[in-house]
Amino acid sequence: MDHDPVELLPQSDQDKYLHISHEERWSYLKPVIVQLYTGNYGRGGKSATLDQVVQFMKTHYSFHAAPTDILIYCFVPGLQSIQKRFRDWNVSKRTDKQVKNEITSALGRRKRPGTSTSQVVIQQGGRAKPLDTKKLKRYLKDKKLPYPVEAITPGLLSSWNLPYKAFLSSLPKNPDEPSPFGHQDATPGYLNIHSPEALTPGREAAGPSPNMELLYEKNKEHHASLFLQGRIKDLLVRMCSEQRR
Repeated sequence: MDHDPVELLPQSDQDKYLHISHEERWSYLKPVIVQLYTGNYGRGGKSATLDQVVQFMKTHYSFHAAPTDILIYCFVPGLQSIQKRFRDWNVSKRTDKQVKNEITSALGRRKRPGTSTSQVVIQQGGRAKPLDTKKLKRYLKDKKLPYPVEAITPGLLSSWNLPYKAFLSSLPKNPDEPSPFGHQDATPGYLNIHSPEALTPGREAAGPSPNMELLYEKNKEHHASLFLQGRIKDLLVRMCSEQRR
């Protein structure tokens, strides 16, 4: 790391929880460990590596852990790894691009009037922060990231000869896959998208915001790409019920 984040340093020995067992300390130190790993505390403003997290906790909290399971099994039997704890805590890193793609997909399935990019809150490192709408707008307007022009899959149109409901029923179902082919929530757990307020009776809904217009266009491009590739199942999963009609 370029420098140690002051906000994550212990203010006293009490903050290190040295008086309790190593196993119990995991729970008490979890907020610091997770925030350090998922925040931008690494070199050059990037996220910290497992090795950097381990070194920080050892230096400032006198807390010893291995970065990966391999080090445990090969060199230090009995020592627990940061890597295993992140799996247990369901903590993972997402790149900026992954986050923006998932936000675009999740919002694109919401056609309710008043839906806005400003309603997105991201849970990261044990903290909730509002979506940076300016960054998302730059991403949506980036012409260097268009979906590639695909050649249509041979026989695709001629095979599309069933009514929608019959076609949907003909596709194989997997209970572990997202709706409409299972029960898995399509919106990632780290995203919290507030629902817009209900309209006052008699009041006309405003049109989509400029950011939402860009977002819907980006989703249309992706839908067209999936269709041309013949990835009909993936296409239907990404669509909202209104779009599937």
